[in-house]
Amino acid sequence: MNRPNEESQVRAGKPSDCPPDESLAALASGTLAAEEVARLDEHVDACAACRELLAAYARECLISHEGFASTVPDADRVSELLRAAGFSPGTRLGRYVILERVGAGASGVVYAAHDPDLDRKIAIKVLHRGIAEQDGRERLLKEARAMAKLAHPNVVAVHDVGSVGEHVFVAMEFVAGGTLRSWMADVHTTDEIVRAFTDAGRGLAAAHKAGLIHRDFKPENVLVGKDGRVRVTDFGLAARGRPSELAPDSEGNVAPGSDASLWTKAMAGTPAYMAPEQRDGRPADARSDQYAFCVAFGEALHGSRPSAPRDVHSPKGSTRRVPSRVSAILARGLEPDPARRFLSMTSLLRALEAAQSRGRRWLAFFATLAVLAIGGGATARAVSARARLCADASSDLRGVWDDGTRDAASRAFAASGAPNADETWQRVSRSLDGYTASWVASRTDACQATRIRGEQSDAMLGLRMQCLDRRRGELEALAGVFAHADGEVVQHAVDAAGRLAPISDCDDTTALASTLLVPDSKETRERVERVRADLDRVVALESAGKFADALPAAREDAARARTIGYRPAEAEALFAVGRLENETGDPRAAVATLNQAVDAAEAGRDDEVAAEAWVALVALLGVDLDRGKDAEPAIRRANAAVERAGPTSPAAAMLHEALGGVDQAGGRYHDAVRELRAAIDLEKKSLGPRHLRVGRSLRELASMLRDDGDTDAALDAYAESLAIEKEALGPMHPELAATTQSLGVLLSRLGRYGEARADYERALSIRERVLGASHPLVGETLASLVVAMRWSGAAAEALPLAERAERIEEAAFGLDNQSTASAINNIGYVQEALGHLADARASYERGLAIQEKVFGPDGGRVSLSLANLGRVRLAQGDAAAALALYERAARIDEKTLKPDHPDRAYALVGVGRALLAAGQPARARAPLEKALALRESGRVAPRLLAEARFAVAHALVATGDRPRAVALAEQARTDYAPLGPAFDTERSAVDAWLRENAH
Repeated sequence: MNRPNEESQVRAGKPSDCPPDESLAALASGTLAAEEVARLDEHVDACAACRELLAAYARECLISHEGFASTVPDADRVSELLRAAGFSPGTRLGRYVILERVGAGASGVVYAAHDPDLDRKIAIKVLHRGIAEQDGRERLLKEARAMAKLAHPNVVAVHDVGSVGEHVFVAMEFVAGGTLRSWMADVHTTDEIVRAFTDAGRGLAAAHKAGLIHRDFKPENVLVGKDGRVRVTDFGLAARGRPSELAPDSEGNVAPGSDASLWTKAMAGTPAYMAPEQRDGRPADARSDQYAFCVAFGEALHGSRPSAPRDVHSPKGSTRRVPSRVSAILARGLEPDPARRFLSMTSLLRALEAAQSRGRRWLAFFATLAVLAIGGGATARAVSARARLCADASSDLRGVWDDGTRDAASRAFAASGAPNADETWQRVSRSLDGYTASWVASRTDACQATRIRGEQSDAMLGLRMQCLDRRRGELEALAGVFAHADGEVVQHAVDAAGRLAPISDCDDTTALASTLLVPDSKETRERVERVRADLDRVVALESAGKFADALPAAREDAARARTIGYRPAEAEALFAVGRLENETGDPRAAVATLNQAVDAAEAGRDDEVAAEAWVALVALLGVDLDRGKDAEPAIRRANAAVERAGPTSPAAAMLHEALGGVDQAGGRYHDAVRELRAAIDLEKKSLGPRHLRVGRSLRELASMLRDDGDTDAALDAYAESLAIEKEALGPMHPELAATTQSLGVLLSRLGRYGEARADYERALSIRERVLGASHPLVGETLASLVVAMRWSGAAAEALPLAERAERIEEAAFGLDNQSTASAINNIGYVQEALGHLADARASYERGLAIQEKVFGPDGGRVSLSLANLGRVRLAQGDAAAALALYERAARIDEKTLKPDHPDRAYALVGVGRALLAAGQPARARAPLEKALALRESGRVAPRLLAEARFAVAHALVATGDRPRAVALAEQARTDYAPLGPAFDTERSAVDAWLRENAH
């Protein structure tokens, strides 16, 4: 049976012990007997030739537009289907006129076409309907539009995207030439191959920076024009989804032998080039493209595809001598664990350039000797001088991060006494070693681009060096802090190292071209440099958690910057002061300072600082100070500032996070989830999917999902966050305690107080051991633990813990602080549970007075304190006083919470119960019904639902609606049933009421 040419080429190289072609075709079509699937899968995984043939068969199935065929496809059937799906010459697709068909692949058919408006020849790819339907027409259009914005000499330019009827198409530049596969069939030198793949890698890196992942990089998806220029094509357009009926389980697994397994292996990329995570059905990212790139690169060098790092070192049958440094780069890119590959394609290319540069330096050395030997001394000296200009960039880091500074930091970590000092040091030293390696590579490349290769101007070299000098200053400041590390610095060290500004910014020539100009005056420049050098130290102290030490220095820098008259430097210093004022517990001062920072940044046209300062104001006003209305102007200005700074600005992700916090505080939980997901997407693209900041954002997302009622998704987000944090920080770090504590909050919401208590105790154990018994975060964890103990029936044990938490918070923050007020309220909460009503009333009144001072009499957080106090006054028999407190709380909620916020039910339930106690059931019914509706729609804790249902039942029976009253009381009994002995009193009350009213 004759098959298409692609299969014939693959089959020709297939070993004789491979299974028959018909078996592979049956596997591709989904018709292979179940007992044969596992055996064949095992062979295919180990056989490159069969993987390639399987991919070809699978593509036939996709091209059929009918999903996976029910019979083995034959060549005639495939050709017939392709003709039916095709467009004949002269057909119009939008404004374009089809000229001829030039090729087909897994994702679509490519035609040469004419653009009559611009009178040029183009290429049009028409995507297969199967892909468009399953992957989503709008997503494909969106991704293709993103490609259209990417302009890079090593990426095929996308001119237009659109859809006509059922067809989705992409119009691209027409490249006269062939594929990299056909180019590789000719004989080339090692240098020529390295140059070609370096260019292809630059195209991949540019796409990654724009947020695009290829997912199917291979020689067939790289074009080599007749002009010799290499261009990567088909970004993100290969099929990558699964048919919905073949969805994996919650762990991403698919039943052995199912078509979904084949889809994952064969259709989300080409098996021979796919990274292990893609073959396993896990999401692909930029490091997956890096793996495919190294497979193809190794194949071009040696004639066979490597499948493991060892395969690139002296592969069998290869006669090509490849420098060991190049082989080492390929081996790293082929690591099975994505975390062990290069951080990015840019990092890989830098390493490749450094390896090549080293080789060129040796060649230059020998050339110099040759010139000297024939008397060309002057020329030789010139060549040697140029080479020396870019040699040994690591010498610029002496005293910054070298053996001496590394040893000093290591000794300081060891002497800190922190329980996790050694483990943290290992992580931090690796991080800074990698940072310095990137710095050296970038410094070398910047110099060579101008002095050796002549492809970069002196002005751009100056900008890159200026950027690298600033990065070196930041590194030096942090190394200095690490050299005097104490326990607090150790706990913040991994985070501090991760906050160093990325070296890749110094390679972004487009962004650097728009960098603010430094002052013309040499004296002014030197003064600015001194301020910024000291600000580097301030930021290092801030990153290491030394807020109190950093704040006075930041204020001095701001005062010095004002006298210079260079507004960008003043903005940087004021922004640091504002952040630190908030961190040290003075949010009102921070608001004023951040506004000054914004003024200075906008006056100095520093878009980045302006954007980040506006975002900080949004978070401060809308979340920390709970002043949602005041935050609205800041939100508008922040959006404008981020738009001006650009979509790749760090402020873009920060703004989504801040808006998510504001939405959460305002009860707009669904909106909050959407904002956090957007922030996480940006962070994963810019920082990598396993970065610590991503883990933190996932923790915030989980809390928002919790509030939105999606508890399953929240549990998943907490699990992912914990996994990232353990990987980045180790098992005994306070960050894990924070996430574990947040998980406890979710379990409390679900009424699983015993499990919540266990999580709080785990978090407390970590924080006490690492931070010390009197640290404010220990007080925070104690507060959460106290609430869980109260509801799990251990109020008597909880009281001394609540009192300890209050002492810790007051010692750390003073009396007039929200944290202290919350701790005092918790004492009242436990006292109330124990029946000590007078003591509880006194505690609630103390907490209320502090919150009114901090937030004002109508601040949103005052409402819950009023409700707590009202509950005690009602229990004491003073219904009138309780009603007044509850009504005031309800008025505050009307101003600060959206109409359907479930927290409004606290005050409304109180109003209704106070009216019932006052003998006014008719008036009580409306607020109680409203409270019940809020809690039923808000997916609140079972105890809160039970409370509202039972209160409504009282009002209904008193106003004559006994049947519904009984039904609600029975629901309340069901709500209380699983909650444990702490709710025996409530259950008994419901049972007694039902015995009296059910008949």
